[in-house]
Amino acid sequence: MIKDSENLIPRILNSSISNILFSGKIGIEKESIRAKDAKISRISHFQELGSSLFNRYITTDFSESQLELITPPFNKNELCLKFLNNIHHFVNNNIDDEYLWPLSMPPYFKSEEEVPIAFYGNSNLALFKQTYRNGLANRYGKAMQAISGIHFNYSLPEELWTSHIFQDEDMDQMSLRNSIYFRTVRNLVRLNWLVLYLYGCSPIINDVFRNKSYKFKKLNNNDYFLPYATSLRMSDMGYKNSIQDNLFISLNDLEHYIKDLKKATQVKSDDFEKIYNKTDESRPQLNSNRIQIEDEYYAVARPKNSSNLDIRMLEKLNTGGIDYIELRSIDLNPFSNIGIDEEMAYFLEILMIYATFSSSQPMSENEYKISNQNDLNVSIRGREPNLLLSRNGGRVSLQEWGLEVIKSMETLLDSIDVGGNKYLYAISKAKEKILNVEKTPSDIFLKTIEDQKIEMLDFGEMKGETYKAQFLQKNIDTNKDWDILDKEVSDSLLKFESATTHEKISFDEFLKEYLNS
Repeated sequence: MIKDSENLIPRILNSSISNILFSGKIGIEKESIRAKDAKISRISHFQELGSSLFNRYITTDFSESQLELITPPFNKNELCLKFLNNIHHFVNNNIDDEYLWPLSMPPYFKSEEEVPIAFYGNSNLALFKQTYRNGLANRYGKAMQAISGIHFNYSLPEELWTSHIFQDEDMDQMSLRNSIYFRTVRNLVRLNWLVLYLYGCSPIINDVFRNKSYKFKKLNNNDYFLPYATSLRMSDMGYKNSIQDNLFISLNDLEHYIKDLKKATQVKSDDFEKIYNKTDESRPQLNSNRIQIEDEYYAVARPKNSSNLDIRMLEKLNTGGIDYIELRSIDLNPFSNIGIDEEMAYFLEILMIYATFSSSQPMSENEYKISNQNDLNVSIRGREPNLLLSRNGGRVSLQEWGLEVIKSMETLLDSIDVGGNKYLYAISKAKEKILNVEKTPSDIFLKTIEDQKIEMLDFGEMKGETYKAQFLQKNIDTNKDWDILDKEVSDSLLKFESATTHEKISFDEFLKEYLNS
Protein backbone atom coordinates (compact mmCIF):
# COMPACT_ATOMS: atom_id res chain seq x y z
CA MET A 1 0.00 0.00 0.00
CA ILE A 2 1.47 3.33 -1.06
CA LYS A 3 1.68 5.90 1.72
CA ASP A 4 1.72 9.64 1.10
CA SER A 5 4.98 9.84 3.04
CA GLU A 6 6.67 7.37 0.68
CA ASN A 7 9.10 8.65 -1.91
CA LEU A 8 8.12 6.72 -5.03
CA ILE A 9 11.07 7.81 -7.14
CA PRO A 10 13.21 4.78 -6.10
CA ARG A 11 10.35 2.55 -7.24
CA ILE A 12 10.40 3.89 -10.75
CA LEU A 13 14.14 4.25 -11.27
CA ASN A 14 15.44 1.55 -13.62
CA SER A 15 11.99 -0.07 -13.64
CA SER A 16 10.02 -1.26 -16.64
CA ILE A 17 7.87 1.89 -16.61
CA SER A 18 10.79 4.28 -16.98
CA ASN A 19 10.38 4.29 -20.77
CA ILE A 20 6.78 5.55 -20.54
CA LEU A 21 7.11 7.98 -17.64
CA PHE A 22 7.71 10.95 -19.93
CA SER A 23 4.81 10.22 -22.26
CA GLY A 24 2.08 11.91 -20.24
CA LYS A 25 -0.31 14.43 -21.79
CA ILE A 26 0.45 18.16 -21.83
CA GLY A 27 -1.97 20.96 -22.63
CA ILE A 28 -1.66 24.74 -22.45
CA GLU A 29 -4.19 27.51 -21.87
CA LYS A 30 -2.77 30.94 -22.65
CA GLU A 31 -4.46 34.26 -21.90
CA SER A 32 -3.65 37.42 -23.85
CA ILE A 33 -5.17 40.88 -24.05
CA ARG A 34 -6.04 42.11 -27.54
CA ALA A 35 -4.42 45.50 -27.92
CA LYS A 36 -3.92 48.37 -30.34
CA ASP A 37 -1.69 51.41 -29.85
CA ALA A 38 -0.74 50.02 -26.43
CA LYS A 39 -4.35 50.16 -25.23
CA ILE A 40 -6.84 47.44 -24.37
CA SER A 41 -9.09 46.81 -27.36
CA ARG A 42 -12.73 47.93 -27.00
CA ILE A 43 -13.75 45.95 -30.09
CA SER A 44 -16.01 42.93 -29.64
CA HIS A 45 -14.68 39.40 -30.09
CA PHE A 46 -13.99 38.94 -33.80
CA GLN A 47 -16.53 36.75 -35.58
CA GLU A 48 -13.63 35.38 -37.62
CA LEU A 49 -12.56 33.62 -34.41
CA GLY A 50 -15.94 31.96 -33.99
CA SER A 51 -18.16 31.92 -30.95
CA SER A 52 -16.25 32.46 -27.71
CA LEU A 53 -18.93 30.37 -26.01
CA PHE A 54 -18.35 27.24 -28.09
CA ASN A 55 -14.92 27.41 -29.78
CA ARG A 56 -12.75 24.73 -28.14
CA TYR A 57 -9.48 26.43 -29.05
CA ILE A 58 -10.18 30.18 -29.03
CA THR A 59 -12.36 31.70 -26.35
CA THR A 60 -12.30 34.67 -23.97
CA ASP A 61 -11.46 34.81 -20.30
CA PHE A 62 -12.72 37.62 -18.05
CA SER A 63 -12.70 40.41 -20.59
CA GLU A 64 -14.13 40.59 -24.09
CA SER A 65 -10.61 41.67 -25.07
CA GLN A 66 -8.87 38.85 -23.23
CA LEU A 67 -8.39 35.90 -25.52
CA GLU A 68 -7.79 32.44 -24.11
CA LEU A 69 -6.02 30.09 -26.50
CA ILE A 70 -6.38 26.41 -25.65
CA THR A 71 -4.46 23.44 -27.01
CA PRO A 72 -5.72 19.86 -26.91
CA PRO A 73 -3.60 17.49 -24.79
CA PHE A 74 -0.48 16.12 -26.50
CA ASN A 75 2.04 13.51 -25.39
CA LYS A 76 4.96 15.59 -26.62
CA ASN A 77 5.86 19.16 -25.69
CA GLU A 78 6.91 19.96 -29.25
CA LEU A 79 3.47 19.04 -30.60
CA CYS A 80 1.70 21.07 -27.94
CA LEU A 81 3.82 24.16 -28.55
CA LYS A 82 3.44 23.77 -32.31
CA PHE A 83 -0.34 23.75 -31.99
CA LEU A 84 -0.19 26.81 -29.72
CA ASN A 85 2.01 28.52 -32.31
CA ASN A 86 -0.50 27.68 -35.03
CA ILE A 87 -3.39 29.09 -32.97
CA HIS A 88 -1.42 32.33 -32.62
CA HIS A 89 -0.84 32.36 -36.37
CA PHE A 90 -4.57 31.88 -37.01
CA VAL A 91 -5.60 34.54 -34.48
CA ASN A 92 -3.14 37.15 -35.72
CA ASN A 93 -4.53 36.72 -39.21
CA ASN A 94 -8.08 37.32 -37.97
CA ILE A 95 -7.92 40.33 -35.61
CA ASP A 96 -7.34 43.09 -38.18
CA ASP A 97 -4.63 45.50 -37.01
CA GLU A 98 -4.74 44.45 -33.35
CA TYR A 99 -2.02 42.38 -31.70
CA LEU A 100 -1.70 40.19 -28.61
CA TRP A 101 -0.26 41.95 -25.59
CA PRO A 102 2.88 39.96 -24.64
CA LEU A 103 2.94 40.79 -20.92
CA SER A 104 1.00 39.38 -17.99
CA MET A 105 0.26 42.84 -16.63
CA PRO A 106 -2.25 44.56 -18.94
CA PRO A 107 -1.76 47.78 -20.92
CA TYR A 108 -2.31 50.89 -18.84
CA PHE A 109 -5.83 52.15 -18.32
CA LYS A 110 -7.16 55.06 -16.29
CA SER A 111 -10.65 53.73 -15.68
CA GLU A 112 -11.96 50.20 -15.27
CA GLU A 113 -14.58 51.12 -17.85
CA GLU A 114 -11.78 50.51 -20.36
CA VAL A 115 -11.88 46.78 -19.51
CA PRO A 116 -15.02 45.33 -21.15
CA ILE A 117 -16.51 42.21 -19.55
CA ALA A 118 -16.79 39.24 -21.92
CA PHE A 119 -20.14 38.85 -23.70
CA TYR A 120 -21.27 35.39 -24.81
CA GLY A 121 -24.80 35.91 -26.08
CA ASN A 122 -28.26 35.48 -24.57
CA SER A 123 -28.50 31.74 -23.95
CA ASN A 124 -28.64 30.49 -20.37
CA LEU A 125 -25.04 29.30 -20.51
CA ALA A 126 -23.95 32.67 -21.93
CA LEU A 127 -25.81 34.60 -19.21
CA PHE A 128 -24.31 32.33 -16.58
CA LYS A 129 -20.76 33.04 -17.74
CA GLN A 130 -21.38 36.77 -17.99
CA THR A 131 -23.11 37.00 -14.59
CA TYR A 132 -20.18 35.16 -13.02
CA ARG A 133 -17.83 37.75 -14.52
CA ASN A 134 -20.06 40.57 -13.29
CA GLY A 135 -19.57 39.08 -9.85
CA LEU A 136 -15.79 39.01 -10.23
CA ALA A 137 -15.79 42.65 -11.31
CA ASN A 138 -18.00 43.75 -8.43
CA ARG A 139 -16.06 41.74 -5.87
CA TYR A 140 -12.45 42.33 -6.85
CA GLY A 141 -12.41 44.96 -9.59
CA LYS A 142 -11.69 44.60 -13.27
CA ALA A 143 -8.00 45.46 -12.97
CA MET A 144 -7.06 42.18 -11.30
CA GLN A 145 -9.14 40.18 -13.76
CA ALA A 146 -7.33 41.74 -16.73
CA ILE A 147 -4.03 40.16 -15.68
CA SER A 148 -3.04 37.29 -17.98
CA GLY A 149 -1.03 34.12 -17.57
CA ILE A 150 -0.53 30.54 -18.64
CA HIS A 151 -2.10 27.36 -17.27
CA PHE A 152 -0.05 24.21 -17.77
CA ASN A 153 -2.17 21.05 -17.78
CA TYR A 154 -0.68 17.63 -17.18
CA SER A 155 -1.85 14.02 -16.92
CA LEU A 156 0.24 10.94 -16.25
CA PRO A 157 0.62 8.25 -18.94
CA GLU A 158 -2.40 5.92 -19.07
CA GLU A 159 -0.19 2.82 -19.00
CA LEU A 160 1.11 3.86 -15.60
CA TRP A 161 -2.15 3.09 -13.80
CA THR A 162 -2.02 -0.61 -14.66
CA SER A 163 1.75 -0.97 -14.23
CA HIS A 164 3.49 -2.97 -11.52
CA ILE A 165 4.09 0.28 -9.58
CA PHE A 166 0.48 0.22 -8.43
CA GLN A 167 -0.32 -3.48 -8.74
CA ASP A 168 -0.63 -4.02 -4.98
CA GLU A 169 -3.03 -1.14 -4.42
CA ASP A 170 -6.31 -2.27 -2.91
CA MET A 171 -8.51 0.37 -4.55
CA ASP A 172 -10.32 0.95 -7.83
CA GLN A 173 -8.53 2.88 -10.56
CA MET A 174 -10.48 6.13 -10.07
CA SER A 175 -9.64 6.17 -6.35
CA LEU A 176 -6.01 5.42 -7.21
CA ARG A 177 -5.88 8.31 -9.66
CA ASN A 178 -7.44 10.68 -7.15
CA SER A 179 -4.99 9.69 -4.44
CA ILE A 180 -1.91 9.98 -6.65
CA TYR A 181 -2.97 13.27 -8.23
CA PHE A 182 -3.48 14.89 -4.84
CA ARG A 183 0.16 14.02 -4.13
CA THR A 184 0.93 16.14 -7.19
CA VAL A 185 -1.23 19.06 -6.11
CA ARG A 186 0.19 19.22 -2.58
CA ASN A 187 3.79 19.21 -3.79
CA LEU A 188 3.05 21.80 -6.48
CA VAL A 189 1.69 24.06 -3.74
CA ARG A 190 4.86 23.44 -1.69
CA LEU A 191 7.13 24.13 -4.67
CA ASN A 192 5.23 26.89 -6.44
CA TRP A 193 7.77 29.45 -5.21
CA LEU A 194 10.29 27.77 -7.54
CA VAL A 195 8.01 28.38 -10.56
CA LEU A 196 7.70 32.05 -9.57
CA TYR A 197 11.45 32.40 -9.23
CA LEU A 198 12.37 30.60 -12.45
CA TYR A 199 9.66 31.94 -14.75
CA GLY A 200 8.13 34.99 -13.09
CA CYS A 201 8.37 37.97 -15.41
CA SER A 202 6.30 40.75 -13.87
CA PRO A 203 8.63 42.77 -11.59
CA ILE A 204 7.16 46.06 -12.89
CA ILE A 205 3.66 47.45 -12.46
CA ASN A 206 1.87 50.73 -13.00
CA ASP A 207 0.07 52.86 -10.45
CA VAL A 208 -3.23 51.00 -10.90
CA PHE A 209 -1.76 47.95 -9.16
CA ARG A 210 0.76 49.58 -6.81
CA ASN A 211 0.36 48.80 -3.11
CA LYS A 212 1.82 51.80 -1.32
CA SER A 213 2.69 49.69 1.73
CA TYR A 214 5.63 48.37 -0.29
CA LYS A 215 8.70 50.51 -0.98
CA PHE A 216 8.40 50.79 -4.75
CA LYS A 217 10.96 52.62 -6.81
CA LYS A 218 9.86 54.75 -9.73
CA LEU A 219 11.36 53.51 -12.96
CA ASN A 220 9.94 56.18 -15.29
CA ASN A 221 6.79 58.27 -15.68
CA ASN A 222 4.41 55.32 -15.46
CA ASP A 223 6.34 52.32 -14.13
CA TYR A 224 7.17 51.22 -10.60
CA PHE A 225 9.27 48.26 -9.54
CA LEU A 226 10.51 46.33 -6.56
CA PRO A 227 14.26 45.65 -6.98
CA TYR A 228 14.05 41.91 -6.24
CA ALA A 229 10.54 41.09 -7.46
CA THR A 230 9.91 38.13 -9.75
CA SER A 231 6.15 37.88 -10.26
CA LEU A 232 4.05 40.76 -8.96
CA ARG A 233 1.23 39.12 -10.90
CA MET A 234 1.23 36.39 -8.24
CA SER A 235 1.71 38.75 -5.29
CA ASP A 236 -0.98 40.42 -3.21
CA MET A 237 -0.99 43.16 -5.86
CA GLY A 238 -1.77 40.83 -8.73
CA TYR A 239 -4.00 37.87 -9.42
CA LYS A 240 -4.61 37.15 -5.78
CA ASN A 241 -7.66 37.37 -3.60
CA SER A 242 -7.06 38.67 -0.06
CA ILE A 243 -10.70 37.95 0.76
CA GLN A 244 -9.91 34.25 0.31
CA ASP A 245 -6.84 34.34 2.58
CA ASN A 246 -8.79 32.69 5.38
CA LEU A 247 -10.41 30.15 3.08
CA PHE A 248 -8.74 26.76 3.47
CA ILE A 249 -9.66 23.95 1.08
CA SER A 250 -8.23 20.56 2.02
CA LEU A 251 -5.78 19.07 -0.48
CA ASN A 252 -5.53 15.71 1.26
CA ASP A 253 -8.20 13.78 -0.64
CA LEU A 254 -11.00 14.36 -3.11
CA GLU A 255 -13.80 13.87 -0.60
CA HIS A 256 -12.62 16.67 1.69
CA TYR A 257 -11.61 18.87 -1.25
CA ILE A 258 -15.13 18.71 -2.70
CA LYS A 259 -16.75 19.13 0.71
CA ASP A 260 -14.70 22.23 1.60
CA LEU A 261 -15.03 23.87 -1.79
CA LYS A 262 -18.75 23.20 -2.02
CA LYS A 263 -19.26 24.68 1.44
CA ALA A 264 -17.45 27.85 0.33
CA THR A 265 -19.96 28.16 -2.53
CA GLN A 266 -22.88 27.86 -0.09
CA VAL A 267 -21.91 30.11 2.85
CA LYS A 268 -23.15 33.69 2.59
CA SER A 269 -20.75 36.63 2.74
CA ASP A 270 -22.01 39.81 4.36
CA ASP A 271 -19.58 41.86 2.26
CA PHE A 272 -20.75 40.36 -1.01
CA GLU A 273 -24.40 40.67 0.00
CA LYS A 274 -23.88 44.45 0.02
CA ILE A 275 -23.11 44.36 -3.72
CA TYR A 276 -26.84 44.19 -4.44
CA ASN A 277 -27.29 47.59 -2.78
CA LYS A 278 -24.36 49.21 -4.59
CA THR A 279 -25.36 48.59 -8.20
CA ASP A 280 -28.41 48.78 -10.40
CA GLU A 281 -27.25 45.83 -12.50
CA SER A 282 -29.97 43.21 -12.92
CA ARG A 283 -27.44 40.41 -12.41
CA PRO A 284 -24.43 41.74 -10.47
CA GLN A 285 -23.28 38.25 -9.38
CA LEU A 286 -24.41 34.64 -9.34
CA ASN A 287 -24.93 34.76 -5.58
CA SER A 288 -23.53 36.46 -2.47
CA ASN A 289 -21.63 33.42 -1.18
CA ARG A 290 -17.94 33.42 -0.23
CA ILE A 291 -17.20 32.22 -3.75
CA GLN A 292 -19.87 32.15 -6.45
CA ILE A 293 -18.69 28.85 -7.95
CA GLU A 294 -15.55 26.77 -7.49
CA ASP A 295 -13.82 28.49 -10.44
CA GLU A 296 -13.48 31.58 -8.23
CA TYR A 297 -11.12 29.78 -5.85
CA TYR A 298 -7.68 31.10 -6.81
CA ALA A 299 -5.46 28.09 -6.18
CA VAL A 300 -2.04 27.76 -7.82
CA ALA A 301 -2.82 24.15 -8.76
CA ARG A 302 -6.18 22.44 -9.19
CA PRO A 303 -7.39 18.89 -9.85
CA LYS A 304 -9.55 18.80 -12.98
CA ASN A 305 -11.85 16.48 -14.91
CA SER A 306 -11.98 16.71 -18.70
CA SER A 307 -15.67 15.91 -19.19
CA ASN A 308 -17.45 18.20 -21.67
CA LEU A 309 -20.77 18.04 -19.81
CA ASP A 310 -22.22 21.43 -18.80
CA ILE A 311 -22.15 20.61 -15.10
CA ARG A 312 -20.03 22.13 -12.38
CA MET A 313 -16.46 20.94 -12.00
CA LEU A 314 -17.08 19.60 -8.51
CA GLU A 315 -19.72 17.23 -9.85
CA LYS A 316 -17.42 16.15 -12.67
CA LEU A 317 -14.74 15.34 -10.10
CA ASN A 318 -17.21 13.57 -7.85
CA THR A 319 -18.53 11.28 -10.58
CA GLY A 320 -15.52 10.92 -12.87
CA GLY A 321 -12.52 11.58 -10.67
CA ILE A 322 -9.36 13.50 -11.54
CA ASP A 323 -8.09 13.36 -15.13
CA TYR A 324 -5.36 15.96 -14.99
CA ILE A 325 -3.71 18.70 -12.92
CA GLU A 326 -3.77 22.39 -13.81
CA LEU A 327 -0.82 24.57 -12.74
CA ARG A 328 -1.98 28.19 -12.92
CA SER A 329 0.87 30.36 -11.60
CA ILE A 330 2.91 30.93 -14.78
CA ASP A 331 3.60 34.42 -16.11
CA LEU A 332 3.63 35.11 -19.81
CA ASN A 333 7.16 35.04 -21.21
CA PRO A 334 7.36 38.28 -23.23
CA PHE A 335 10.52 37.04 -24.96
CA SER A 336 8.54 34.29 -26.70
CA ASN A 337 5.95 35.06 -29.37
CA ILE A 338 3.59 32.48 -27.83
CA GLY A 339 4.28 33.34 -24.18
CA ILE A 340 6.10 30.09 -23.35
CA ASP A 341 9.17 28.34 -24.73
CA GLU A 342 10.43 24.75 -24.94
CA GLU A 343 12.77 25.07 -21.99
CA MET A 344 9.91 26.13 -19.72
CA ALA A 345 7.56 23.43 -21.00
CA TYR A 346 10.10 20.66 -20.46
CA PHE A 347 10.92 21.85 -16.97
CA LEU A 348 7.25 22.07 -15.99
CA GLU A 349 6.71 18.51 -17.21
CA ILE A 350 9.60 17.29 -15.06
CA LEU A 351 8.22 19.29 -12.14
CA MET A 352 4.85 17.56 -12.51
CA ILE A 353 6.48 14.12 -12.43
CA TYR A 354 8.74 15.06 -9.54
CA ALA A 355 5.78 16.47 -7.57
CA THR A 356 3.82 13.26 -8.17
CA PHE A 357 6.39 10.70 -7.10
CA SER A 358 8.21 12.57 -4.32
CA SER A 359 7.04 12.15 -0.74
CA SER A 360 3.83 14.12 -0.26
CA GLN A 361 2.66 14.18 3.33
CA PRO A 362 -0.89 15.42 4.07
CA MET A 363 -1.01 19.21 4.20
CA SER A 364 -2.35 21.05 7.22
CA GLU A 365 -3.95 24.49 7.08
CA ASN A 366 -0.84 25.92 8.73
CA GLU A 367 1.49 24.42 6.12
CA TYR A 368 -0.78 25.72 3.38
CA LYS A 369 -0.48 29.24 4.78
CA ILE A 370 3.30 28.87 5.07
CA SER A 371 3.47 27.81 1.41
CA ASN A 372 1.43 30.85 0.42
CA GLN A 373 3.79 33.06 2.41
CA ASN A 374 6.77 31.52 0.60
CA ASP A 375 5.05 32.36 -2.68
CA LEU A 376 4.48 35.95 -1.59
CA ASN A 377 8.07 36.35 -0.43
CA VAL A 378 9.43 35.05 -3.73
CA SER A 379 7.00 37.09 -5.82
CA ILE A 380 8.15 40.36 -4.23
CA ARG A 381 11.70 39.46 -3.05
CA GLY A 382 12.70 36.35 -5.01
CA ARG A 383 15.98 37.74 -6.34
CA GLU A 384 17.08 39.12 -2.98
CA PRO A 385 20.49 37.68 -1.96
CA ASN A 386 20.24 34.93 0.66
CA LEU A 387 16.44 35.02 0.78
CA LEU A 388 15.18 32.53 3.37
CA LEU A 389 12.02 30.44 2.98
CA SER A 390 10.09 28.40 5.54
CA ARG A 391 10.30 24.61 5.44
CA ASN A 392 9.45 21.93 8.01
CA GLY A 393 9.42 24.39 10.89
CA GLY A 394 12.79 25.88 9.99
CA ARG A 395 14.38 28.30 7.54
CA VAL A 396 16.27 27.43 4.36
CA SER A 397 17.73 29.62 1.65
CA LEU A 398 15.96 29.74 -1.70
CA GLN A 399 19.18 28.71 -3.41
CA GLU A 400 19.81 25.71 -1.14
CA TRP A 401 16.24 24.42 -1.48
CA GLY A 402 16.19 25.05 -5.22
CA LEU A 403 19.45 23.18 -5.77
CA GLU A 404 18.14 20.24 -3.72
CA VAL A 405 15.13 19.98 -6.01
CA ILE A 406 17.30 20.25 -9.12
CA LYS A 407 19.63 17.50 -7.84
CA SER A 408 16.67 15.18 -7.26
CA MET A 409 15.40 15.91 -10.76
CA GLU A 410 18.84 15.19 -12.20
CA THR A 411 18.87 11.84 -10.38
CA LEU A 412 15.48 11.05 -11.88
CA LEU A 413 16.65 11.90 -15.39
CA ASP A 414 20.01 10.15 -15.06
CA SER A 415 18.24 6.87 -14.40
CA ILE A 416 15.70 7.12 -17.21
CA ASP A 417 16.13 7.20 -20.97
CA VAL A 418 13.99 10.22 -21.87
CA GLY A 419 14.90 10.14 -25.53
CA GLY A 420 17.02 13.24 -25.98
CA ASN A 421 18.64 15.97 -23.96
CA LYS A 422 15.87 18.60 -23.92
CA TYR A 423 14.86 17.61 -20.39
CA LEU A 424 18.48 17.74 -19.23
CA TYR A 425 18.89 21.10 -20.93
CA ALA A 426 15.80 22.48 -19.17
CA ILE A 427 17.14 21.30 -15.82
CA SER A 428 20.56 22.80 -16.49
CA LYS A 429 19.04 26.18 -17.40
CA ALA A 430 16.93 26.13 -14.24
CA LYS A 431 20.08 25.43 -12.22
CA GLU A 432 21.80 28.40 -13.88
CA LYS A 433 18.93 30.66 -12.83
CA ILE A 434 19.12 29.46 -9.25
CA LEU A 435 22.86 30.11 -9.12
CA ASN A 436 22.66 33.44 -10.96
CA VAL A 437 19.64 35.73 -10.57
CA GLU A 438 20.74 37.73 -13.62
CA LYS A 439 19.59 34.84 -15.78
CA THR A 440 16.00 34.92 -14.49
CA PRO A 441 13.35 36.37 -16.83
CA SER A 442 12.34 38.95 -14.22
CA ASP A 443 15.89 40.27 -13.98
CA ILE A 444 16.37 40.29 -17.75
CA PHE A 445 13.04 42.07 -18.28
CA LEU A 446 13.75 44.74 -15.66
CA LYS A 447 17.23 45.40 -17.02
CA THR A 448 15.86 45.62 -20.59
CA ILE A 449 13.43 48.36 -19.57
CA GLU A 450 16.16 50.17 -17.62
CA ASP A 451 18.89 49.86 -20.26
CA GLN A 452 16.69 50.87 -23.19
CA LYS A 453 15.21 53.75 -21.17
CA ILE A 454 11.71 52.90 -22.28
CA GLU A 455 8.43 52.33 -20.48
CA MET A 456 6.83 48.92 -20.05
CA LEU A 457 4.08 50.21 -22.33
CA ASP A 458 6.61 50.82 -25.12
CA PHE A 459 8.16 47.39 -24.62
CA GLY A 460 4.78 45.68 -24.80
CA GLU A 461 3.75 47.53 -27.93
CA MET A 462 7.09 46.89 -29.64
CA LYS A 463 7.09 43.16 -28.86
CA GLY A 464 3.40 42.76 -29.66
CA GLU A 465 3.75 44.38 -33.06
CA THR A 466 6.97 42.46 -33.79
CA TYR A 467 5.31 39.13 -33.02
CA LYS A 468 2.27 40.12 -35.06
CA ALA A 469 4.51 40.83 -38.06
CA GLN A 470 6.27 37.49 -37.62
CA PHE A 471 3.00 35.58 -37.72
CA LEU A 472 1.68 37.52 -40.70
CA GLN A 473 4.83 36.67 -42.65
CA LYS A 474 4.14 32.98 -42.17
CA ASN A 475 2.33 31.33 -45.08
CA ILE A 476 -1.06 29.86 -44.24
CA ASP A 477 -0.11 26.70 -46.14
CA THR A 478 2.59 25.99 -43.54
CA ASN A 479 0.02 25.96 -40.73
CA LYS A 480 -1.04 22.30 -40.56
CA ASP A 481 -3.76 23.12 -38.04
CA TRP A 482 -5.35 25.96 -40.03
CA ASP A 483 -8.19 23.83 -41.41
CA ILE A 484 -8.94 22.41 -37.95
CA LEU A 485 -9.08 25.91 -36.46
CA ASP A 486 -11.14 27.24 -39.37
CA LYS A 487 -13.67 24.41 -39.09
CA GLU A 488 -13.95 24.99 -35.35
CA VAL A 489 -14.89 28.61 -36.08
CA SER A 490 -17.73 27.48 -38.37
CA ASP A 491 -18.91 24.76 -36.00
CA SER A 492 -18.90 27.11 -32.99
CA LEU A 493 -20.98 29.70 -34.84
CA LEU A 494 -23.58 27.07 -35.75
CA LYS A 495 -23.78 25.98 -32.11
CA PHE A 496 -24.14 29.60 -31.07
CA GLU A 497 -27.03 30.17 -33.48
CA SER A 498 -28.97 27.20 -32.12
CA ALA A 499 -28.16 27.74 -28.43
CA THR A 500 -30.88 30.26 -27.63
CA THR A 501 -33.60 28.77 -29.84
CA HIS A 502 -33.40 25.40 -28.07
CA GLU A 503 -33.61 26.86 -24.56
CA LYS A 504 -36.23 24.94 -22.52
CA ILE A 505 -35.97 26.57 -19.09
CA SER A 506 -35.52 30.09 -17.71
CA PHE A 507 -32.15 31.40 -16.59
CA ASP A 508 -33.19 31.27 -12.93
CA GLU A 509 -34.09 27.60 -13.33
CA PHE A 510 -30.85 26.94 -15.19
CA LEU A 511 -28.84 28.61 -12.40
CA LYS A 512 -30.65 26.71 -9.69
CA GLU A 513 -30.07 23.37 -11.43
CA TYR A 514 -26.37 24.15 -11.95
CA LEU A 515 -25.70 25.24 -8.37
CA ASN A 516 -27.59 22.25 -6.97
CA SER A 517 -25.70 19.74 -9.10
